[in-house]
Amino acid sequence: MKDTKEVKRGRGRPKGSRKKAPTFIRSFRVTQELSDFCQSLDNTNEFIKNLIVNSKEYQAFIAKTAEQENKDQPSLF
Repeated sequence: MKDTKEVKRGRGRPKGSRKKAPTFIRSFRVTQELSDFCQSLDNTNEFIKNLIVNSKEYQAFIAKTAEQENKDQPSLF
């Protein structure tokens, strides 16, 4: 008789893996044409994320945020 071992299934991280940054869900309305285009993509989420991250507006936002964080840091001298 074969002894069966119960397999644990869970959402836990493997040991040694780093904790991921929190993520949020955003939604927006699109035309039927845009919806069809998004459905034709392999990974719509990655496509839209790359569009935003590579935009000039996002780059300016990140630079402004980093600059503000540097201003908030106390001076060592």
